[in-house]
Amino acid sequence: VASSEQPNSAIGRVVFTDEALGLEVYEYRTDRTEDLDVWFAHDGEQVLHLIEGHLVVEFETDDHPAQRLGPGHTLIHPGRIAHRWRVEGDDPVRLFLVITSSPDQPPAR
Repeated sequence: VASSEQPNSAIGRVVFTDEALGLEVYEYRTDRTEDLDVWFAHDGEQVLHLIEGHLVVEFETDDHPAQRLGPGHTLIHPGRIAHRWRVEGDDPVRLFLVITSSPDQPPAR
């Protein structure tokens, strides 16, 4: 699954999805050469767990400062707050992304 419609966007793999539970799980492997410079916002909560590399998650609001993540770090935030990722450093990044929504409202993509 492409992370955006940009020509060189990061590609993720669907690990699990269940609309009845309102749950989507993705694995992303990306590096500095792939385009992540797109703002996203969606219903539900987002859980991001970094396995490898270093990632900065930026938010399009002053109320939520950018978060720097390293291996083993987990970030949970409301999906409705516009956010984007930036790979930091030369090492590739591997992460798991979980998006939740209420069962009566399917996940937005």
